[in-house]
Amino acid sequence: MRKLRIPVNFVGREEYINTFFDFINNSNKHKNILSFHGVGGIGKTTLKEEITKRLKVMQPQTLQIHLDFRNPGLTSIANALAIISSDIKQTHSDIDFPLFKFADEIYRAKVSPYFSYNQTVNIKLLESGDYVENLIKETGDIIKESGKDLDLIPGIGLLTKTINFLNIGFKRFRDWRVRRGVELIKTIPNMPPHEIEEYLIELWSMDLRRYCIKKQIEAIFIVDAFEKYQIMIEKADKSFEGHSWIEELITNFLEFDWVIFGRDQIKWDDENLNRLYESPQSLEYLSNPQVMSLLEAHFIKNDRIKDLIYKTTKGIPLYIKLCIETYNKIGLRRTPSIEDFQINKLGVVNNFISHLDKHERDTLVLLAVLRKWNTELVNLLIKEHPTGISAVSVTDLFNYSFITKDVLENNWYMHDLVKETLEEKLLKENESLHSHINKTVYSYYTSKLEDATKRLVPINSELINALIEGTYHGVKSNDILLTYLEFQPYNSYFINNGEFSAPTKVMEHFIESAPKNIFYSIFLNDLGDFNIQLQNYERAKKFLKESISNLSLISDDYTLSIVARSHQHLCTLYYKTNLLREAHEEISKALHAYKRMENQDTSNDPKFASIVLDYLALEVVLGLSEDFNNLEILFKNAIKVIDKDSPELARHYHNLGSFYLSHLKIPEALHYFKEAKEIGEHLYPEHPDYAHHRLILQHTILVHASKFEDVEEEEYIQSLEILKKFNIKNIYTAYAYYGLYQLAISKSEVEIAKDNLERAITVLTEISDHSSLLTECYFKLGSIYNNSLNYKQAERYLKEAFRRVRRNESSLDANYSIRIIDSYLNVLYLQKKTMSFIPVYEQRYKQLIRLYGTENDKVLDMLKSLVEICTRFNDTTKAERYRREYIRLRDKK
Repeated sequence: MRKLRIPVNFVGREEYINTFFDFINNSNKHKNILSFHGVGGIGKTTLKEEITKRLKVMQPQTLQIHLDFRNPGLTSIANALAIISSDIKQTHSDIDFPLFKFADEIYRAKVSPYFSYNQTVNIKLLESGDYVENLIKETGDIIKESGKDLDLIPGIGLLTKTINFLNIGFKRFRDWRVRRGVELIKTIPNMPPHEIEEYLIELWSMDLRRYCIKKQIEAIFIVDAFEKYQIMIEKADKSFEGHSWIEELITNFLEFDWVIFGRDQIKWDDENLNRLYESPQSLEYLSNPQVMSLLEAHFIKNDRIKDLIYKTTKGIPLYIKLCIETYNKIGLRRTPSIEDFQINKLGVVNNFISHLDKHERDTLVLLAVLRKWNTELVNLLIKEHPTGISAVSVTDLFNYSFITKDVLENNWYMHDLVKETLEEKLLKENESLHSHINKTVYSYYTSKLEDATKRLVPINSELINALIEGTYHGVKSNDILLTYLEFQPYNSYFINNGEFSAPTKVMEHFIESAPKNIFYSIFLNDLGDFNIQLQNYERAKKFLKESISNLSLISDDYTLSIVARSHQHLCTLYYKTNLLREAHEEISKALHAYKRMENQDTSNDPKFASIVLDYLALEVVLGLSEDFNNLEILFKNAIKVIDKDSPELARHYHNLGSFYLSHLKIPEALHYFKEAKEIGEHLYPEHPDYAHHRLILQHTILVHASKFEDVEEEEYIQSLEILKKFNIKNIYTAYAYYGLYQLAISKSEVEIAKDNLERAITVLTEISDHSSLLTECYFKLGSIYNNSLNYKQAERYLKEAFRRVRRNESSLDANYSIRIIDSYLNVLYLQKKTMSFIPVYEQRYKQLIRLYGTENDKVLDMLKSLVEICTRFNDTTKAERYRREYIRLRDKK
């Protein structure tokens, strides 16, 4: 092993360095997780930096992957992997993560109405002569066969290239690719976002593994500040979920080594990881000889001072280094004495501070307010709050032992123990200055966000940091509400670009800082709304119900408006999960909350109008109101109040169109459906709601307006692609397949027509067994088989259509029901299944009464036929009953 010079500051830790290299160089080991733990200030980060430095020199081919949980951006797996990928690319510019990027972009597109994922992800093809080319050919047939259907996935025709690009030299990678990979990639676009997020680690691991195989290099994961991750876990157990992802990451990389630094010994939830966990290494205090050696190396010769430093610091490296730096500071003016070090351990930081020059001390106090900083932010701080230090010399402060730099992030951190001491000192001595510093930092990050939103900069780790740190300092400046209001547009910008974890972290800041008052409920309300968009419905329900419960004893107008909004969000949640009665109950509660307001002018309130419109829409859907004129007036008056640039206006136009359609006011319905489509096309062309607007318009044109020439095939196809991308199956999906069936029939493409009807039936049976469209699809499909003389299949589908007529005999048009019955009778007759005629004849008789009434010759003829068929098959009871009914109606006529 190559020997390196031990740094002056690195004394008493060589045994840990040896433990590390013995661990990674042991090719026969059965454990691959090593941890170093110890109290704050014991030297964990210093040890990590020394290991990183030596590893880079001694094994330059090893890819180092760093996770530092001091980075607040590591709030979700999606963000964490994006940040790690960016960091790795700084040292290995040729690495790419095509599978992860592919899934991550679809994930972000699904959670945002405005985010469009890149359909031409840059994927390099294998170079000629690549050493794994032969291995890929071995599975070429499987790839080729599996890739046939990939072009059917919306926007993912390039996936065949992605799969062919993968190196299969590594067995685990090859097995994943052959047995699971292709199928997983094919299903990603049809998954809800929370399911996609669960697969991000797996896909990212395959990208990284492919790179390591191709380059024939090993990788090691180095994790720092693990105690901050453990704090996130504790919070997750109490209120927030989704932080516990690192165990899954380790499980996906069991062939690589893991070295973890943190304050506490680790106990994994996964027992398999505990079995792979090397004996944890506890970083001990430096011994007396080690401390003496370290002090000697820094030219501290006075034995009494050395003994006092050892007793004071208890051998904790951070405090020892602070004492050394204090000694050097004093030495610039005079010879240090024993009196300078007659302090306890807690006084070491204050003692160090007291011997600094005033401009140094004041600058460090400024920095202690920050969780992290870069040179630009520091220069702004000393400009806004002059300390007498120059912008050039301020960087000299960063050489102190309690300040470390994250090279990849280009940020500096102050050790928690020093930061806490300095910040507490500032709060006691000058709380106003503490607030002003926070406001300065808040303004700095706000300007970054404002500039990014104006220039439409894509979300990156720098912007995530700005959003999270900006909120942190805004809250610390003692103006939670102002921070919340000012950060709303930035939160929206992140959400509209498919990034929800950072806004969620922002809301956590607010919730942690806010008392349980109305603002707390507002923040819970927003978290509920975020989770509805993420399709995490249970979490959303929890936040929204807590928001309502928190305000249950307050009844002023503003509070009631927040309660109303929470109920409206719950209405949206239930509507999306097809619980229409529950949705109606929640929107009714929202309406009731508004009506309780004493001083609220609801006539021009867009929020109230939105609630009214949602209420009316559910009334129509559930058939709870029959007063057409009154509902029309309410709809139109409410819509006038909605902001013309609001996406909500399109939703309400859609609902108003549905209202007119339910009353067969076709021109009016078409008008509002077109209005909804135009707004959707302008504001959210990739969102499912836009697909809904397009499909209801096409369906109305096709079925109700009888303008077949105006039906556009592309409208169906493009809308289906959007719905598939979001894994949505609803009545609009069925409209699309039904429309494509009609277009195929018009072109005599019978097989395509049958396929689309089958798809429509599958969707409709999943979402609604009561849909009249499902009856029609059974009837149409049975008719196609009947025309092709496939009577067995025809009977199967016509029988289903007949059963639905029989079960819902008054809900379908009587003429249409008779057509279904006659077709079913015909196919039974052709197969000589006359024993089944009686119930079919009975249903035909009932439908004729619906159509003509009882005093009609066709009804009498049907009764006569019923008597004959019952007599023929020896059902004397029914024959006699229908004979008497025939005589009664004949005589009455």
